[in-house]
Amino acid sequence: MSLTVNGADILSPTSFEVTPFRIERRDRVASGAMVIDVIAVKHTYQLGYYALDGDELVFWTGLYNAGTTFTFTYPLNGSTQSKTVWISDIAKEMILESPEVWQGVTITLEEI
Repeated sequence: MSLTVNGADILSPTSFEVTPFRIERRDRVASGAMVIDVIAVKHTYQLGYYALDGDELVFWTGLYNAGTTFTFTYPLNGSTQSKTVWISDIAKEMILESPEVWQGVTITLEEI
């Protein structure tokens, strides 16, 4: 699987999940009926890695700490999708300190 961040290839994850979510406004009208206005449909992307070494994780933590957006590209139905995202979460567990190794790494990207 070919995934990129700002045009640079990244290490292929062991799992990759795409979850759509709606940005919507809900309200009840006088009759009690629910009215829902869908403003947009966005996506979250979860990249899972069995293990990453410290150098591989520095790339992701640098983007997270910067708090900036970036372009994430992934394959979808034979074409390429590019979305502007930011990192909303990085979950990880350290299993070795020297050399530094992290397991169960899950990086969650949220479409802006």
